[in-house]
Amino acid sequence: MRMKVSNRFGIDFYFPHDEIFFDSASIGRIPVATLEKLIDFYKHCGGSIGKGINQPTLCSAKHIEESRNSIANFFKIGKKQISFMPSRETILINSLLGLNLPKNGRIITSTIEEHAILAPIMRSREFNGTEIDYLYLKDEQDFETNFQEKICNETKIAVFSALTIGNGIKRDWQKIAKICQDSSVVFMLDISNTVGHEPLDFSTISPDIVLSSGAIGALGPQGTSFQILMNGIEENYNPVIVGGGPINSIDEKGYNLTSKNRYESGILNQAGIVGLAKSLELLSEVGLEKIKKHEQSLRKLLTKNLKDVPHIKLLDTDGVEKGPIVSFSSEILEPHDIAIILEDLKNVVVRSGALCSHLFMKDIDQNTIVRVSTHLYNTEEEVKTLTETLNSIMEEIK
Repeated sequence: MRMKVSNRFGIDFYFPHDEIFFDSASIGRIPVATLEKLIDFYKHCGGSIGKGINQPTLCSAKHIEESRNSIANFFKIGKKQISFMPSRETILINSLLGLNLPKNGRIITSTIEEHAILAPIMRSREFNGTEIDYLYLKDEQDFETNFQEKICNETKIAVFSALTIGNGIKRDWQKIAKICQDSSVVFMLDISNTVGHEPLDFSTISPDIVLSSGAIGALGPQGTSFQILMNGIEENYNPVIVGGGPINSIDEKGYNLTSKNRYESGILNQAGIVGLAKSLELLSEVGLEKIKKHEQSLRKLLTKNLKDVPHIKLLDTDGVEKGPIVSFSSEILEPHDIAIILEDLKNVVVRSGALCSHLFMKDIDQNTIVRVSTHLYNTEEEVKTLTETLNSIMEEIK
């Protein structure tokens, strides 16, 4: 496959020749400089951290801690607050079970969250018997009020995403955090589709636990999810998954961790973590406000043009702020067919299907939809190509 290098905001990206990529909410494109960082790490390091004092191990440890510090600076927090894990699901299971909820405890979440959030919550219910209270799509228009009304004496945890992947609704996580603090509810926030798209500052008010994939908005490699612990939550945090380098000592009675709030287990994706730090550094150099403004412009153009395409219905929600995700359906063509035709005609890549969000699909009475998600590497010309091609497809069918 022929590749080309595209420079966007001073960052180089590899793209298959003429590809227009509108699926960043599934996985982001990795900058060339990040890929080079991965190769450099494997050339010079590659030891297993905490398992010796040989040079490859010491080199790896040095790079990981430098990367941890860089990522902490990105979020304006202390580096000891960050732990790396292979997936968001791992983080959620570790946290939901590690917080030792009482049997009558309740968790509040939303039906428009994706499977990566909902399935671990449901799984934790099987272990500790907690109940789940749901907010629905209709609750998004006055989200904070509706959320606060859901809270009861048994409510112990709230789990939400900062940006919903089905329809791109932005939530005011700072207001949610304040409600949770006032109600003594642990707040877990997924920022996978927000980080890299706009500034995030956790130095003042914050969730108790922040989790994120490193491979979506952050443009890092796969297997580089991370969690950030806030507000002294580690005092009540007893991780379920332990082992490997973080174990300081062990005897017949139990184990001791090397750090009170470091919950990494097994061999980390060390090169990936170094790459993640590089990607966030590049995004920071561009400027998160600049990226946010650029994507707001793309969304405005995208929604304007899509409204003029026949037989297309935008999945829009009034009275809410929206981010760089736009979804739609069609009355005459199946979403998967739309995606296939767009790719065949103009090499435009979009996401089609249930978007790993079956409860959301039930909420909107759809089986599948088409999702368009942007990042800093997308352009207005690419948006025009998408909408003009879609218009031609619909005109042809009509």
